Amino acid sequence: MKKIFKYFIVLILILLLVACGKPEDITQPDGGNEREDIDSIADIEGLSEEDNKELLELIKVSYQNDFPTAIVWVENKSDKIFTGDIHARFYSGGKSQIGYDMLIIEKLMPNGKVYARINLDSPDIVDFKHSFSREINFEETKKFSNIFQDELTDALNDMMNRGFGGPEEYAASWFENILKMEVFGDEGGYYAVATVNTDNEEYIDRITWTIFANFKEAELDKVLTRNEDEEILLEIYR
Repeated sequence: MKKIFKYFIVLILILLLVACGKPEDITQPDGGNEREDIDSIADIEGLSEEDNKELLELIKVSYQNDFPTAIVWVENKSDKIFTGDIHARFYSGGKSQIGYDMLIIEKLMPNGKVYARINLDSPDIVDFKHSFSREINFEETKKFSNIFQDELTDALNDMMNRGFGGPEEYAASWFENILKMEVFGDEGGYYAVATVNTDNEEYIDRITWTIFANFKEAELDKVLTRNEDEEILLEIYR
């Protein structure tokens, strides 16, 4: 009987220890599961409050539910280089926070797009909120000359034709969608322009990055790909 009583006491102690370590006692960032909507606008040196709002409205934040994570996309639709921290929060139907992280964005170029994955406690996303920290910055992009570079343009077309064109059975799948490729600029900086007849995002991405990574006749500071109406589809910077 005494032995049974001792086991009973030990069992109670174990249960007490387990209860002290429940997950709900752990504090999550920024108030844990308490709902907190933040709408902070950064003070940017040299820009008015109205300018701040207009610029931040051009930083587009979206998500895709890919449980057990969410993919959060940040796209810079402004004409300036964006640096800053973004708080991303996900909520369930009961308004409890099921996912949080701070995204640190470093020098996101105009038309640039980056993503991050955030762990989710539940797949049932009912609401998504994001806010900007006060440590953000918008920088002007480098200005380029529009002088057409005949020799560099020939070199670019030769490189692309030899490396990725040629007979149809050997050419890259996206190569036939390139209408023309040109190089502009001067000794202060060069950039390439590819005009295409496709809206296939994968092809546009491959064309742009292939030019950027493989052209060696001059260092390209920028490559942009546009359609026949001169609408910019993708623009990347060094």
